[in-house]
Amino acid sequence: MLRIAVLHLFVLQILTIEPPPPECRGPASTVKNPLQCCIFGPLFRDQDFKECGIELQSDDEDKVRHGIPDCESQICLMSKNNLMKDDDTIDKDALNVFMDNWAFSHIINFGHNNKSTLNAVNEAKNKCIQKELPGPSEACEANKIVFCITSTIFAVNGQLEHKVKPEKCYGTDELENRRCCIFPPFFNRAVARECGAGFALMSIDNKHNVTNMRRHLFNSCDHWRCILNTYSILDAEENVNNENYFAHLDKWTALNPEFNNAMTDAKVYCRDEFRANMPVKVCDFFEYQKCIRHNIMVSCPKVINSPECFEWKEFYEECKEFFH
Repeated sequence: MLRIAVLHLFVLQILTIEPPPPECRGPASTVKNPLQCCIFGPLFRDQDFKECGIELQSDDEDKVRHGIPDCESQICLMSKNNLMKDDDTIDKDALNVFMDNWAFSHIINFGHNNKSTLNAVNEAKNKCIQKELPGPSEACEANKIVFCITSTIFAVNGQLEHKVKPEKCYGTDELENRRCCIFPPFFNRAVARECGAGFALMSIDNKHNVTNMRRHLFNSCDHWRCILNTYSILDAEENVNNENYFAHLDKWTALNPEFNNAMTDAKVYCRDEFRANMPVKVCDFFEYQKCIRHNIMVSCPKVINSPECFEWKEFYEECKEFFH
């Protein structure tokens, strides 16, 4: 039985294939019993609630408790998850990472809709963690942030599944295919050449010091087998070891830290997309890698400094949810 400690911690709706019932489509404050709309676990563990003296309740509508939890209990919960700098100050960097991990865990372990989860969590992070929050005088910062996060996730997930692609998001082929993202390769080009890849010069942008190369044979099984073995990403059965692959991507991100958020979203999205085919076979790796590249590209944080690329960036910032 799904249980609840504090209403604001659990008012979360992740959409499945079916749209939510009408009573679950409004803001949290209008839902009589949000528990009927909540289909996965809380932000914090049951053990944390118990150790912080917060009583767990059932999803019985008559027993739903409303109101703001006391600050001491809320801070206790956050401290147990290393989210406090001191007794009064939330570690917002740690909270950002915590929310990314929370989204990743729920998508992988519970099969939640990856697009709606990521959009909702990113919206909550932008709205609740990066800004000063209003609230009643009796609410401490921890109360305000947790209430804001859970309410935002509830509200955003109630809308995403029913969005219609707007006219502005039907871009032209020329706009969508502009090479604007300054995207370092995931694998060393010398290794790629040794494994049979050929590179051809596509274009040189002297003004912005960007050279575009096209790689040939990059969808060949033998090519990827060679590369993945070089980087110790294949196991003995020639399956992609996802832990090793993600560790390699983490090293790439460490060298290119501006791509950190885009990479986190891409890993969560693509792992969920390929979940039914896990472990990924060597001959399917090209499609897996393409998923990662595409999702990073539409969220690209580093683009060529030109009017054409600013237009391209603005298009994907407004419409990227329709291009996964």
